[in-house]
Amino acid sequence: ELSTYFRINAEHTGQFERTLIIADKGSYVSYLEGCTAPMRDENQLHAAVVELVVLDDAEIKYSTVQNWYPG
Repeated sequence: ELSTYFRINAEHTGQFERTLIIADKGSYVSYLEGCTAPMRDENQLHAAVVELVVLDDAEIKYSTVQNWYPG
């Protein structure tokens, strides 16, 4: 079980994240990712890329929870 949490705290900024998970042969990976930002009057940018590589007889359980406010 792996987990990460990304939060945008500063104003006038963006978040650029890349997640790469590789499950080797016969393995199992469980990953939970969370992303949030405080409530602001202006828009904020979140640009994420997720890459999942699953080799023979492997399994990845990937989940993401996001909480963004309209700006």
